[in-house]
Amino acid sequence: YTYIRTSHIGERPFACDKCSSSFSRKHDLKRHEKLHTGVRPYVCKICNKSYTRSDALARHLKSEPGKES
Repeated sequence: YTYIRTSHIGERPFACDKCSSSFSRKHDLKRHEKLHTGVRPYVCKICNKSYTRSDALARHLKSEPGKES
């Protein structure tokens, strides 16, 4: 019931206390909160650009001209 209520009806009960973002799932809020810490542990070995999430680095690597295999 909670999934249907939040995902399909548009309810966003999980609000970030540092900005105006809100989310339908607690997991998404927790993931978002990492943006506010300033910690960026995922670093591209080619250009040194850093990311808060591993999937963002993976997406970047796919578009990097000298990408790693």
